[in-house]
Amino acid sequence: MSTAREYLRAIRGPVLLISLGILVIADHVGQLPFWRSWPVLLVVLGVMILLERSAIRPEGGPLS
Repeated sequence: MSTAREYLRAIRGPVLLISLGILVIADHVGQLPFWRSWPVLLVVLGVMILLERSAIRPEGGPLS
């Protein structure tokens, strides 16, 4: 596994937690209700997975 893929996999959880925290704060201050903003977490997760899969693979390595 390449270093870039390992790095992206390692930061996936913290990025999701930060996103969740921002959404909860936005709900708390009344800017955006959480029940309308939770799909943002799915988008962030999808972007993280796409970045991880598009990271440079080692030469001759498997595509999975």
